[in-house]
Amino acid sequence: MMYSPLVLRKILMNEQYPALLFCSADDLDRQLSGNLTSEQKIVIAAELFVRYYLNPAEELKTLLKKHFPAGEVDDFHAVFHADPFDRVDQLPGDFIWQSDDAFSSACEKAVRKRLEELFSEEKTAGFIPVCSPDGQGFFIPFHFIPCGSDGEVPDISDLNGIPITAWSDAYRQALPQDTRFHCIVHCYQDILPDPLTGPSFMLPVWLAALRKTDPDFPRYNRLRLLATGEIRDDRLVPVDTEAKYDASKERFAAAVLLYPENSQFEGKPRFSQNLSCSRPMSRIREDICRTIEARSLIYPDYSYAMHRLDSLEKEVRHDNCGRWEFMLDRLNNITRAILPARNPERHLLGMMLKGAVYCHMGDTPSALEWNRKAKDFAASRGMKKQLLRLEIEELIDFQDLEDFDTVSKIKDQLADNIEQVGDDDLRMRYYGTMGQVNAYAYLAGIDGFSEERSLQCFEKAVRCAFRLDSDVEAAQDLNYVHLWHAVFKPGSTEEDQTWQDAGEHIRRQLKNHPESAAKNNYYLRRQRAFAGYRNLLKNGSLPPDPVQFRSLRLPRGKAEDWL
Repeated sequence: MMYSPLVLRKILMNEQYPALLFCSADDLDRQLSGNLTSEQKIVIAAELFVRYYLNPAEELKTLLKKHFPAGEVDDFHAVFHADPFDRVDQLPGDFIWQSDDAFSSACEKAVRKRLEELFSEEKTAGFIPVCSPDGQGFFIPFHFIPCGSDGEVPDISDLNGIPITAWSDAYRQALPQDTRFHCIVHCYQDILPDPLTGPSFMLPVWLAALRKTDPDFPRYNRLRLLATGEIRDDRLVPVDTEAKYDASKERFAAAVLLYPENSQFEGKPRFSQNLSCSRPMSRIREDICRTIEARSLIYPDYSYAMHRLDSLEKEVRHDNCGRWEFMLDRLNNITRAILPARNPERHLLGMMLKGAVYCHMGDTPSALEWNRKAKDFAASRGMKKQLLRLEIEELIDFQDLEDFDTVSKIKDQLADNIEQVGDDDLRMRYYGTMGQVNAYAYLAGIDGFSEERSLQCFEKAVRCAFRLDSDVEAAQDLNYVHLWHAVFKPGSTEEDQTWQDAGEHIRRQLKNHPESAAKNNYYLRRQRAFAGYRNLLKNGSLPPDPVQFRSLRLPRGKAEDWL
């Protein structure tokens, strides 16, 4: 699709400057050194500086310095590559660089104008990926304009106002519900070497429309989040991705490319993120939000961080059963916006969640370190309830380290302190934790712990969860009761009954909590399979219903970890 030098000259003569996108840097360099008007050279220089902004590659730097030897390139780099820019108001107030040379000064003004267009949300909403038959990839900018009237049908067209007929129907399908915009793609169809075809533009258009219209969707950095993908029947559909992936790395140094999962292509995690083709777009929306947070494609303000922290707590405590490094990246990005002086309680919650994530990751030393930081913070501000909860979570870390001596020293005093507060949430967490501690310590042969005490604690935790009317917490605690029977009474009538009780609760009470239901059901099936296996080893008994036992087979890729 790359234009030839002859076409490039025609583009300059006709002032179709957005088409310079399809010209190579080497061709632009040769034209800049050739016999062009000053205005044409200024336009080419601005195009090269914009490319250097998006990807400060050494080759481009060398090329630009050849034409701008008086420090302009270094000044430009110093301004734009110390901190990420993506808004017009971030442009320096006076000059990007200063020069007594008339050509250099005119180029500075042209570069500023191009960057203003790039940074303006009204003039650049996003980028549409295209690739040519010879495998070259490009990202064409686009923007939205309102429809003229309620009856006007949204459409997609080029800079000449000519509809892109191959995309019209798919464009209207890609727009989120109740969204009415025309889309202007920054190209001229009459001079494109290859026609615009294929539906891969749908995902970036959908994404940009969400960003523009949905107040709860993160206002991500448009220059660091790219996308390709078809949307059909509320699901993503794979598209050719490799050429676009290569182009994204070449043109956008710090960008992440979103694409529908594809058996034919697997990008590197640093530069890309695949998306499920089996989930509805409402779930894809949340997946993209999480990617935006984890990859620091948004710098959250206080309002956004407060809005998302509750969701993060739910995911850490109940839903997320993997990708803990990803979760930690999200937490680190979001909690920076909540200063302790502004909201100490929510700042503390962020610290507590980091400790919990490290615990899930199996990094107990880091979990203890964050737990102690959080305890010091809570103690210094008189946050008694949070301090007690942190001491409960510390028990889990000591259990993971098999430091049962420390647990023995602190558990009774902690129980007394919790009873003085009289809080069922703290009771539930304490007894759930002590149920685990007693079971593991008893199995390890540690004096002072018992299997009977373990079951008593688990059952107390269940009662507390029901008093709190928390179906999600109750599901987890009912699972623990079954786990106790799977370990100590596998194959018994009691084990079967607790299996049924936990399963019924998940099916009936977690209908509105699908991720929590999936997580608890996964662990319950795992425990049931473990009970059958343990019963075989301990008692020589086969499962009474082999068909039911085979139905416990765990999802591919998750079946090994419990063994």
